[in-house]
Amino acid sequence: MANRYWVGGTANWDGTAGTKWATTSGGAGGASVPTSADDVYFDANSGAVTVTKTGTEFCASCNFTGFTGTFAGTGTLNLYGSLTAVAGMTWTHSGTVLFGGSVASTLTSGGKTLGAVTINGGPAQSVTLQDALTSSGAVTVTQGTFTTNNYNVTATQLSSSNSNTRTINLGSSTVTLSAASAVSFSTNTNLTFNAGTSTISCSATSTTIAGGAASTTGVTFYNVSLTSTSASTHNIQSINTFNNLTVTAPSSAGVTQITFDSRQTINGTLSTTGTAGNRRVWFRGVTYGIAQTLTINSAPSLTDADFRDIYVIGTSAPISGTRIGDLRGIRGITASTPKTVYWVTAAGGNWSGNNWAASSGGAASTDNFPLAQDTAVIENTGLNTSATVTLDNVITYAGTVTMSTRTNAMTLTLSTGYTIYGNWTNGSGTTLSGAQTLTFSGRNTQTITSASKTFAGAITVDSYGGSVELADALNIGSNALTVTNGTFDTKNYNVTAGALSSSNSNVRTITLGSSTITIANSGSSLNFSTSTNLTFNAGTSTITFSSSAINVNATGVTFNNIVLPAITSGSHQLSGSNTFSNLTVTAPASAGVCTVNVLGNHTITGTLTVAGATAVRRIFLRSDTLGTTRTLTVNTLSATD
Repeated sequence: MANRYWVGGTANWDGTAGTKWATTSGGAGGASVPTSADDVYFDANSGAVTVTKTGTEFCASCNFTGFTGTFAGTGTLNLYGSLTAVAGMTWTHSGTVLFGGSVASTLTSGGKTLGAVTINGGPAQSVTLQDALTSSGAVTVTQGTFTTNNYNVTATQLSSSNSNTRTINLGSSTVTLSAASAVSFSTNTNLTFNAGTSTISCSATSTTIAGGAASTTGVTFYNVSLTSTSASTHNIQSINTFNNLTVTAPSSAGVTQITFDSRQTINGTLSTTGTAGNRRVWFRGVTYGIAQTLTINSAPSLTDADFRDIYVIGTSAPISGTRIGDLRGIRGITASTPKTVYWVTAAGGNWSGNNWAASSGGAASTDNFPLAQDTAVIENTGLNTSATVTLDNVITYAGTVTMSTRTNAMTLTLSTGYTIYGNWTNGSGTTLSGAQTLTFSGRNTQTITSASKTFAGAITVDSYGGSVELADALNIGSNALTVTNGTFDTKNYNVTAGALSSSNSNVRTITLGSSTITIANSGSSLNFSTSTNLTFNAGTSTITFSSSAINVNATGVTFNNIVLPAITSGSHQLSGSNTFSNLTVTAPASAGVCTVNVLGNHTITGTLTVAGATAVRRIFLRSDTLGTTRTLTVNTLSATD
């Protein structure tokens, strides 16, 4: 091992020796370029110069004591010993500081902002802080030991995702992280994580805390704070333990979401910082319908928090708080008592705004914001004639929405998709606008009362274990009616939609009774192609189409009456292998051929009606593939032309 002192003035630290290096402080230049066995010194005798690190050259320790110049560049500073930076120097170097040795090393930053810091030596490598560390990049522990020595750390990320033997000791430090992937221990094999009494504070608007791989055993943290004041989505990955877990609510109307892919334990306090009903924190399982368990062993401090698919156990269960929303699928959580609130801003405005009162014509307060279990009333009182209420994109859910007594003209506009957890009732004065989707997800029995009004967007039933029922005829124009989870029951009322779709493997039921379903769009607008776990109760219904080129795209479904429209160009298609009570193909209105391609084998237990009108207005049923025979099992055939 030798010492190397910089005497080369303003120049690059690279692989060229020249006269840059001396063997003594201020000595004659000409010594060799430092190696990983040599200690490097920049001191008062080096001068107020700029040394630029350009390559990946090595040294043992690097010491800047007494140096008043600038250390610059982007090349990696490869260290096999310690680093000592000082307050009197200027540090603009943005390259990685890499500790690659197998010795006990120290890191003194001297108040400077370093680039990324990586510990990747042998198992005996250790790096111990001597003062607070600020890094413009990630602190990565690949192998060896990183000890904060109770000093604070500021970086983009704390990362240690591999299978090497390594240890992280945080002591009582506050670790402030700014990247979205704030804590990355996704592969935590052979990681010893000693959280001590530390606080990990994460400021990104979308933060992931990964104590391990998804749904596997993670680590034990101490205090973790998610501090973004913007509406955010944070993810807690793997099975972890916390002392305190704190989530900052948005600073204005909005929702910060916390998703869990696994069970968690919180031995201290689960807390939120909401101060108004429309500034919320939403805790939920990452997958809809699959609950995650929180073991909470101290009384939480919860305001303006929503829960979905969360079970709480532990010594503090059931937990409660102020303005707690029930977005369904919860246990061990006492939601706030359902309330009825009234729109009171005469000029209209955003749903998420300060527009709700506890009584008709009362004073508005953000504390009255309607939660998922509440009823929101829009009546003649409180809203001017022809005013607009906008379901905006800030908080995208509502409980029961009723305009049943609204006879004065008004417009209800959806600017984004909304999830509805209660009933929906239009009023005679209601006009609906905005081609966005209403998703009904109450997991109980919800009703839709259209009041002869046409919905401007699609409707989705995604109600795990619940049902959505009609109270009158439903018209959503050319938009799709989709059943993803739960039950949709027409209650014998007619439906007009662009498409009727339920193609997935969730448990779901569609009951049509005696309804007439009029489908406006062409193509696969009747789509049950994946019918696993679908119960389709056709009843005595009729499904008819008002457009051209229809694909009845289903697998193993029993329909009642299907009426295919007249076309003279393109062709209809019967896909899958299905059963029909009656199948009717309408003759063209003018000279031409209405063609039906048959895919698969189908059964018609009643009547197949393929009656052309004249010799030049014909119907042509054929296999979809020339030379491939398809089978139609028909009880009664009514066929001409």
